[in-house]
Amino acid sequence: MKAQLQKSATLLLTLLMLSLPLPALSKAYFAGRKEMVEKADLIALVDVAAVEKCDRKGEPFSYSQKAPARVLQVYKGKCGDNLTIYGGENFICARLNIEPGKALAFLRKEKEEGAYTGSNWHLSLLPVTANGKQVKWFKAPQERELSELSLAAARQDIKDDLECRTILEQSPAFIKTIYGAQRLAGSAVGEGAEKSPLYLAYLEALKNAAKYKKELTMTARYGSPAGRLYAVSALAAGQAEAARKLLTQMSNCKDNVYYQSGCKGTNELLGTISQELVKKGRYLDFELGKD
Repeated sequence: MKAQLQKSATLLLTLLMLSLPLPALSKAYFAGRKEMVEKADLIALVDVAAVEKCDRKGEPFSYSQKAPARVLQVYKGKCGDNLTIYGGENFICARLNIEPGKALAFLRKEKEEGAYTGSNWHLSLLPVTANGKQVKWFKAPQERELSELSLAAARQDIKDDLECRTILEQSPAFIKTIYGAQRLAGSAVGEGAEKSPLYLAYLEALKNAAKYKKELTMTARYGSPAGRLYAVSALAAGQAEAARKLLTQMSNCKDNVYYQSGCKGTNELLGTISQELVKKGRYLDFELGKD
């Protein structure tokens, strides 16, 4: 009898959850900077004069805010001189609360002509300070936390983020291999009696670092955690100061890296490995800028 009651309760709860609207079931996902730049239909510097109340039905959300905005500059996409941004979504976990003033906008195009919604919740409209030269911005392509940075630097980051995919597509195979590396493999030989393909790709990068400086710098900024370390190490052979600067920028990164040396492996934070490479020029038996 008890088991039957528990089964009935579980079924009732399941039916109740299925009857709830999508916003009540979902959890908010906040994209990092690079992903936000890639996914936005429109990236522009806008000036919101005022915010109005509205009751606009959409899918899957409804919107309670409407803000006519003047377009000052476009960095991605195409639009007219003016557009309308909708915010105040009926979503418990996250929403775009629009405020008057200048902002760097990351927007998703709606079916209605000239209508846009935020592409990344509250990060969709990043406020520009009164002097028009500073903006709340991300420290790195993978970051979601904001700090104040010059608008010029933010524009350059957007340009770099957009160019990243093109650079990667045109890169040689060894760059693509280290870009997506899922582990940091050293020179030691394991049970297979052969060096890891990842390490062999790194050796190619090391040998051709001067020729592919742009591609390696891109990988050091945008690649997987292990790929970023491979790229910085390759750059260090001829660009020691640039490599040190990149490692310093990664010193607080919480991404996990699996380091493999022969048959042995260990997990460590990208920031911790970066700090070791800055201080000692090596992490375990992986040496910065060397084969």
